[in-house]
Amino acid sequence: MPRLPFAPAAKTVAAMALIAMVSLSGQALAQKPSGDGSASSKWDLLGTGDAGKAAPAKKGAPPHPAAAPQPAPAAASPAPAPGPTVQLANGATSITEVYGDWTVNCGIANNARVCVFNQSQGSKETGQRVFGIELRAPKDGDTEGTLLMPFGLSFDAGAILKLDDKDLGDGVRFSTCTPAGCLLSISFPAQAVEALKKGQKLTVSALNMADGNPVTFNVSLNGFGAALNRAAQLGG
Repeated sequence: MPRLPFAPAAKTVAAMALIAMVSLSGQALAQKPSGDGSASSKWDLLGTGDAGKAAPAKKGAPPHPAAAPQPAPAAASPAPAPGPTVQLANGATSITEVYGDWTVNCGIANNARVCVFNQSQGSKETGQRVFGIELRAPKDGDTEGTLLMPFGLSFDAGAILKLDDKDLGDGVRFSTCTPAGCLLSISFPAQAVEALKKGQKLTVSALNMADGNPVTFNVSLNGFGAALNRAAQLGG
């Protein structure tokens, strides 16, 4: 038997035989029908056998219930109308009038008219006020107010009031002091007010704390009655 130009080595022949067997086995498996018609599901080692299948349709989410209609917002209530605003005569916010030696001052405070009539005296040396008397319009028959006196007076002695050199009441006591001076509260009953309207001079005296001598201030009553009546009229 003639020899081939070359003879394959034994290992090469064995390898070729093994490749042929694997090839034949693969063809046989590919041709063998699957019992359940899903060969790919058994032999797809990468887990992609179901890739070609259509995914089952997902059930739609249940519809949300329709939102209940919201009521329309209530209309804002109109702001209450402001109460009547207190005014002075002719709509003025303040009034100052002079009657004799008295001055009437009126203004608005806490939506109410406030009227006083007053008289003051200053130091000839410094020009600063050293004495003052301020009265309010009569209320319940009494006319009340405040006296302003200088520092250095005896608190214990208080002050004595005289109308045309006659004692008027039992005197008054100091209540407190401020940077402007010391204060005394005064109240004149209706009978005393009528006497002041007819009088000429109100004298206020206190004792000097240093030497005990009296310190006296004379208050002119010129225009007192007219100022009192005007304060009552404007403040009413």
